[in-house]
Amino acid sequence: MVKFSFIKLLLAIVVIRDLDIYQVDFKSAFTIDDLEEVIFIEQHDGQVLEGQEKLVWKLQKSLYGGKTMK
Repeated sequence: MVKFSFIKLLLAIVVIRDLDIYQVDFKSAFTIDDLEEVIFIEQHDGQVLEGQEKLVWKLQKSLYGGKTMK
């Protein structure tokens, strides 16, 4: 979320310095699609399973999909 005043300031700087602006769609930058490579991550603080602290998680989907498997 960006405040409107920041956008106005940014546009003013662009006009003063005669710069170019490009748009990027960040909503689709990270998809919830299946991963093509094998990725393992450590357990996050607060999600560590007692007695299984050394386990890692194998991601089945991108992190933004939130679906993981032990």
